[in-house]
Amino acid sequence: MIVASATQELFVVDAYLDAELFDVYMEKVNPSVSIRVLTNKFSASLQAVAQKFATGRKFELRSSSDIHDRVVFADSRSWVIGQSIKDAAKKKPTYIIEFPDFAMLKGMHEPIWAAATAIV
Repeated sequence: MIVASATQELFVVDAYLDAELFDVYMEKVNPSVSIRVLTNKFSASLQAVAQKFATGRKFELRSSSDIHDRVVFADSRSWVIGQSIKDAAKKKPTYIIEFPDFAMLKGMHEPIWAAATAIV
């Protein structure tokens, strides 16, 4: 699993997340890993679960309307995902493709993160 492979940093970008992100994926991440999540649309339940998850972890959740694609950065590797992580190909096929130019892709998302609104 991609998120569980992170040993230092995990950065998840997905405009449409829900609380399932934590139940299905984030619980598998080593507690010593620094986690950042960037989304656009978030619910009160996502915020509540994120606040609970953040206890005792290096975790931040931010919101920005400047994102569209789904991307996961784990340490020095990156992946682009077809559907939202919350859907995880439940109804339609999707893809997860490792993106070869980590620095370029991460460089595109860092300014968005810096300007995003802190949620947790």
